[in-house]
Amino acid sequence: MTHDEAGTADHLLQRYYQILNSREAFHSANNHILNSWLMKWSASVFGVYEWALRLPNVLAFGLYYVAGIGVIRQLSLSQKGRLMCLAFFVLHPFVLDFFSLCRGYGLALAFEMMSLFFTLKYIEDRKILNLHASVLVCGLAVLSNMTWVYFLLAQMAWIIFDEGITYYKNQKLIWWKSLISWFIFAGILGLVYRPYQWIQAKGELKWGANGWFDLQHTFAKDYLYNDTFLTAVIFQILCLVIFVLLSHQCYGYMQKKEKSIRAEQSFLIMILLLGLTTLAILNRNLNNTTYASGRRALMYFPLVVLMFIFLVNFFPLKRMQSWMIGLFIGIWIFSWSGFRLNIVREWRYDSATKNTFDLIRNNPKEEIKIAVDWHFLPVMKFYARYRDTRVQVASIDENNYYEKFDWLYLYDTEIIPNSNWELVQEDERGQKLFRRK
Repeated sequence: MTHDEAGTADHLLQRYYQILNSREAFHSANNHILNSWLMKWSASVFGVYEWALRLPNVLAFGLYYVAGIGVIRQLSLSQKGRLMCLAFFVLHPFVLDFFSLCRGYGLALAFEMMSLFFTLKYIEDRKILNLHASVLVCGLAVLSNMTWVYFLLAQMAWIIFDEGITYYKNQKLIWWKSLISWFIFAGILGLVYRPYQWIQAKGELKWGANGWFDLQHTFAKDYLYNDTFLTAVIFQILCLVIFVLLSHQCYGYMQKKEKSIRAEQSFLIMILLLGLTTLAILNRNLNNTTYASGRRALMYFPLVVLMFIFLVNFFPLKRMQSWMIGLFIGIWIFSWSGFRLNIVREWRYDSATKNTFDLIRNNPKEEIKIAVDWHFLPVMKFYARYRDTRVQVASIDENNYYEKFDWLYLYDTEIIPNSNWELVQEDERGQKLFRRK
């Protein structure tokens, strides 16, 4: 169990309607509405176990995989290109992290991929039902994680641009066909407006990057699943070059009258990326928040993958395509070099918390008191509530005088226990467990 998963599990104690429409349910950003509903249902059927709470996101990976296959089939790719695209989509460690956690990110990413599939399908056949379906599943992504409201807004911006280009090339107005999509859009915004305001009032939107370079650099590190500064900068430059090249291709498409499915697909990705970038800048400056980085930038992931793929498509020579595919496969292999089965990149410090709890609960005392660093507080309280109620957990921050406790669990802190305490265990991440002598 990780820090934010434990915060999400707090909503097991609330009713379904409270999860959606109660201010108390949004005291933090851990309430991802659809994920909380599915988590609560899964726990009611299987019990409050880590695997049961995570089950909805694990199953969502199947949806993500099927949607990813659908997206790949919409693209004009060689067999090598399809395999590369599939590997980037479904076998990337940063993505797999979130399909193994009780958070809304996996669900939201799966619905985003479905939305991309239906949108690409709409570009190909121009059946309006595919457009409505793309907006509907994007709305489900927003309910899974409200950060995806920016993706929904960017998608609606693409609809406006697409209808504008259609009018420019064919002199036909088709805005009325998308009315149902706009009603869906309005309904989703109506559902999440108050919860979003509650979260913003709590200051929960201020977690992220303060600068644009920091945002891109953090995303590069997450994408590479590595914290090396130089490789992240190289990856940033590569993304910028690809973005410029695709922008040039999209500009050329706008100057032509003939229809090009491949160009329209590239135009979709560019509009979504530009839309998300514009919204991020506006939100940063108008609402005095930060840029969404780390896990909150996960929505960029499929778009960056598609940006790479479309660039390969535009290379006229097969040899150059092979070189590009080789480069991207090298990036993919490099990203796996930092993968660990017992550590989640976003919450590395919680990898040993469960084992620590099991160690202290072996004590035969009727009451076991432990003071912990705030990093471990939600997880320790979760295990105390659902695994052993004898364990009483308190924060060291709230109890400066901690001599009344039996155990101390510290992390990267300046607190140095006196001679009355003995060090029981310590790991390479600076987690220290002390026991009263």
